[in-house]
Amino acid sequence: MIVTDANGCRDTSAVYEATGVGLREITNDELRMTIYPNPNNGNFTLEFSDNKMREVMITDVFGKILLTETAVQGKKEFALNDHPAGLYFIRVTGKGHPAVLKL
Repeated sequence: MIVTDANGCRDTSAVYEATGVGLREITNDELRMTIYPNPNNGNFTLEFSDNKMREVMITDVFGKILLTETAVQGKKEFALNDHPAGLYFIRVTGKGHPAVLKL
């Protein structure tokens, strides 16, 4: 995208590729989670296959933290309606290695 400011200066923005539709499931030895619907309108559900307590952090593509939930277990509904459409990341941390989902 080429952007022109009020002074006539032009610049080209960075290119970000976003792909994927439907349900997305991440699995490893300790973590099974599903996020749906994906894509969505800002309302979505994050569901784990167990009831272990985890921390969930949602960031934009620049790493800005939009939301942090420190005690999530089982299933949690989120609403990000106040944020513009775009690519976001959900980082889930518990025991073991963190997992990151694109949303």
